[in-house]
Amino acid sequence: MTFLVLFLLLIILIQPVFMANSSSFPTREDKEKIFRMMFEAQNKFRQACCLWSEKKNYKRTTSDCEHIKGDVILENNVDAISFQSLLDIREIQGSLVLRNTTILEFGLPLLERIGFDDKSRSKASLIIENNKYLTHLRIRKLVEIVKHSSQKHAIVENNPNLKIDAKQYEIFKKAANGSLDFEHFNPPWRRYIRGITYELWPYFLFGFMIIVVFTHHFIMLEVNEFRMKRKDKEMIDCLNKMRDSTIAAELL
Repeated sequence: MTFLVLFLLLIILIQPVFMANSSSFPTREDKEKIFRMMFEAQNKFRQACCLWSEKKNYKRTTSDCEHIKGDVILENNVDAISFQSLLDIREIQGSLVLRNTTILEFGLPLLERIGFDDKSRSKASLIIENNKYLTHLRIRKLVEIVKHSSQKHAIVENNPNLKIDAKQYEIFKKAANGSLDFEHFNPPWRRYIRGITYELWPYFLFGFMIIVVFTHHFIMLEVNEFRMKRKDKEMIDCLNKMRDSTIAAELL
């Protein structure tokens, strides 16, 4: 009985506290507002950032995302074409791999950044290989290719028809801080000229030195000849004056 009295007394003492703080508990309207805010934030996150596996497996086409987390591995035509349809992509926080396709061209018009400075399963941040019909590659807005120390910037091989114009080559070189991984992208005529230049530059230097020496020699010969002619002229003028003076003296 005593316990029951104490319990009722405790309820009587605590009830005013709960009644006073009842306004601090979320109401139904508050819960609806919180749920709506969470839904909007989640939807905004999905638009800004997504996983390629999610896009690929669930075909989420509500909107294109701008940032993709994880490696993007495109190993068939369907995936390659679907990925190119995501026109808003600006960053891939992982490797971009295009292999074993038969597409003719591949491009990402707004992509600015590829790679992630952490360990990756891929050997390079950008891999283009075994695409036997690929002829054009366009990533004009690319600014940076980052990589882990265990990776290469790029692996480009077994793309027999791929031709990269000089502008795209310079974009890749600049994005990778001058990495030699992009020599496969270097236009063939530039590689040929560069190779010829490296082989012949000693001969160019030797020829230039010969030209300088002979030019200096010929100039000095011309200068000496001019000086000799001037001295001869001065001597002739002096003799003429002496002759004129002698003739004038005889006439007097």
